[in-house]
Amino acid sequence: MGCVKQKRETFVSHLAPDFVLGLVSDSDNLDTVKEKMGKWITNGVRLAWLISPDEKRTYIYRPDQPVAMKDFTETLAGEDVLVGFETVLAAILEE
Repeated sequence: MGCVKQKRETFVSHLAPDFVLGLVSDSDNLDTVKEKMGKWITNGVRLAWLISPDEKRTYIYRPDQPVAMKDFTETLAGEDVLVGFETVLAAILEE
């Protein structure tokens, strides 16, 4: 008797969240993590924050816009993605 192989069908969904938050760790290469954040935006994320504790700076990614930067003392806003959300990281991440 022969063995019948069945073709396995799979469904792959390519979904992206509206918001991504990344945190640069001591072992991360900042340029590599920045590139990854850019890929998130390319794949449909509407707003991404990359928090760099060493620099005390947040990089803000949005589609079709240059990357913006804010120091921890400045207010981060969720814009039209996290409506009404605002934070100042200096108040949260005090050393």
